[in-house]
Amino acid sequence: MLQLFNQVNSGVHIDAITLNGDLVGHKIAADYKDSKENVAKLYEHLKETHTSVQELFTKNFPNTPVFMTFGNNDCKYHDNSPPEDEKNEFYSFIYKLWFENHSPNHPYAAAAKETFLNGGYYRADVSKDLSILSLNTLPYNKSAIPELIG
Repeated sequence: MLQLFNQVNSGVHIDAITLNGDLVGHKIAADYKDSKENVAKLYEHLKETHTSVQELFTKNFPNTPVFMTFGNNDCKYHDNSPPEDEKNEFYSFIYKLWFENHSPNHPYAAAAKETFLNGGYYRADVSKDLSILSLNTLPYNKSAIPELIG
């Protein structure tokens, strides 16, 4: 991936980058049947992975907005949005990574904050001709674990 970054970043202006889910690999998000200890360990690894991905893009694209969307591997429990009692902590963590720590995303932070913190979705108006809609469809997963969504 770094080779691609170097090729893309060799003097070419990039207006924006979209990351379309699954920033985290398989087997990192927990299964809801896992022990509390395993869930806690996996969740820390998941957050470390999200941080590493964000830092990779900030290092290689320090002037380019990066708009991420959640995939089924990106939340605490595989194939599920965060449980209601944990969504504030999780979405706040990711919001800080992408909208506060990645400075090219600062212009979009205020407009995205309310919906992102509510459910991991947002709109970013990149220019007068381009708006990004990042939808989090995990809450609509018909096979979501009822114990997690209440």
